[in-house]
Formats: sequence, C-alpha cells, structure tokens
Amino acid sequence: MNRSTSSFFQKGRWWIWGILIAIFACGIAFFCVRMFRHKQTDNHFGKSKSNWVLSVDNDTYAVEDLMYYIYSEEEMGALYDEVYLQFYGESYWDMEDEENNNLTGRQIARKNIINNAKQDAVFYQEALKAGYSLTDNDKADAKKNYDSFVKSLSKEQKNAKGMKEELLTYFEHQALIDQYKEQVLDESEFDYEQIEASVSKEDCRQYDYEVYMMDKTDDNGDLYDEAVLADMKNTLETLRAKLESKTNMEKLLNKINNDSISYSAESLVVADVKEENGYGAYNGVDVDSAIMSLKNGEISSILETEDSFMVVRMKNNNSKENYNDTCKEKIENAKNKIFNATYKKVKSQYNIQVNKKVLHSIELGYMIYQ
Repeated sequence: MNRSTSSFFQKGRWWIWGILIAIFACGIAFFCVRMFRHKQTDNHFGKSKSNWVLSVDNDTYAVEDLMYYIYSEEEMGALYDEVYLQFYGESYWDMEDEENNNLTGRQIARKNIINNAKQDAVFYQEALKAGYSLTDNDKADAKKNYDSFVKSLSKEQKNAKGMKEELLTYFEHQALIDQYKEQVLDESEFDYEQIEASVSKEDCRQYDYEVYMMDKTDDNGDLYDEAVLADMKNTLETLRAKLESKTNMEKLLNKINNDSISYSAESLVVADVKEENGYGAYNGVDVDSAIMSLKNGEISSILETEDSFMVVRMKNNNSKENYNDTCKEKIENAKNKIFNATYKKVKSQYNIQVNKKVLHSIELGYMIYQ
C-alpha cells in the first residue's frame, strides 16, 4: 500500500467517525427532547395528558389540573350536604334537584366544574393572544394567593394528586386571566359607581344586636303552662336587671348557669323585615320595630314572640355590612354577565372537547373537601 492510499483510508476513518459522532449527538438531542416533552406532558398544567378530561385547542387538562374547581364545588356541596341531611335525610350529592332537570348535586357540580374550566381555558388563551404576560410581581402575587389557599388545607388535602405545583400554575393562569378580564371590563365601560348607586342604603341597613332567649315550648313543641311561663319571664327579668350597656352578655350568662337561657349575636336587615322575614308582631307588638328602635348600647324590655321570650341589646344600629355585601354581589353578577357574553362570543374560535367518560368517573363529594 502506497502512502497516498494509506492517507485516503486515514481520512476516510475520520469522515466515518464524524458521521457516527453526529448521529450519536442527534440521538442524544432527540432523546432529551423526548424526555423534556414527556416531562411536560406528565407535569405541566394545561398540557396534554393521557387521561385528559378537557381539551381547548392545544391545551389539554387532566383531572388533577381541575382540582381547584373540584375543591370549590366540594366545599360548597359540603355545606348543602349538611342542610340536606338535616332536613331531607338524604345526601345533597345523591338527591335530585327538580329545578335543575332532576340532576343530582354531584351531576350539577360536575357541570359547574367543566363550565368554569372551559371559560378559564379560553380566557387564558385570549390573554396570551392579547399579549399579556406575567411580571415578577404578578408571579409573586400568584404565589401569595397559592400559599394563602394552601394554608387552609388539611394535610390529606395537600397530599392529594393535583394539589401541589399544579395549583401554583393555576393561580398564575388566573393572574393572566384577570388581566384579560380587566381589558374586557374597560372595553364594556363597566361602571362600578352606577351599580352601587342602584343599591338602596335604606333597605340594606343592618341592625347588629345581642340577645338572651328562652323557649316557651318544650322538646315536643308544646307550650308551657302559664305558671311556668310567668316564672321564665321573672328569671329573664332578673338577668336583664344585671345587664348594662358594656356588660359581656355571654360571661354574665355563664355566671348564673341557667341552661334554659341562650345567648347569641344576631342581625336584622330592613329589606328582610319588609319581606316579613323578621320576628313579626305578637300580641299587638311589632318585635322588629322594637328592636330597630333601640340606640347603640340600649337594652330592650322583655320582648315576646309566639315561641320565645327575649331581651335584646343593640350593638350597631347602622351596620354597613349588608350594604357592602349586596354591592359586592351585584358588581360580581354584573361582571359575570359581561364575561359570559364575551365567552359566548369567542368560544366558537376554539376546538373545545370534553372527555365525558373521564368526567363522569369523577366521584365528587369526597375527593378533596372532607
């Protein structure tokens, strides 16, 4: 073999090695991309998952991505469940609702979850299209909201699938969605002051008071005889005589140790009284008017209703709590009306799919809120 032939083979080996190295490098790069995509698929909120329940264009959400929505419905459902079990002897989750096409509480909750998630998913993409992005301050605020929410969770709830880093991304998404919603409100020329002006301060006036009460009926609902009732009034009058404008009513009752008298903090709202949802009148005495006529710190005489005796001390005869809550509720309702109209207008631009098989497999009621 001459020198030129040897040189050719040496150059050929380097060329072959170069190809092999390039192929190897491409393989590593391809593997890394696959791993990166796989990691995103498994862990990134709003990216495709094998067990998806909601798909909005390229964003696909699994059950664990919807845990905040699930928690919210279960939290509300738990309150309803308590009432339903007490009054109907049946669970809210299983009882059919005639006003909602005979859907059970569980079915209604599933419907709410998927509808809320749909709108948020569309608004998130609308926010991206509009050029919104999160600043460091926005991310910090989202983290604060996340931390605040997590503090309210039990250890079991924190460890539930979807209640960890996915939740933080949920709060970050909400921060972006809120920016888009503000744009929608600005474009609609939303007027907060006009809505507040439509709320009657007079009807929303709230009277906060404390009350001692004695039931006039026994455990069977039967009225006590006159002698017992007279004795009850005397007992309550004796307690009333010890009461002053700044006395701690609860501590005073504990001192006399009388189980037949109860203490509670209550409130009356003018609108409720107008709708006859107050105490009403008894023996010619308008109990609601008697209470609302009290000055702050003033103590009533013994007031009587059909089934009780009571002594009232006014705490705040002009509370703004109900007015503020009513304004807030009306503002939220007006906002939601605009958001729903906006969603209805833009949703046709998106390919929205629901995996009903997975959705119906969500056993609401005990997943998170326990």
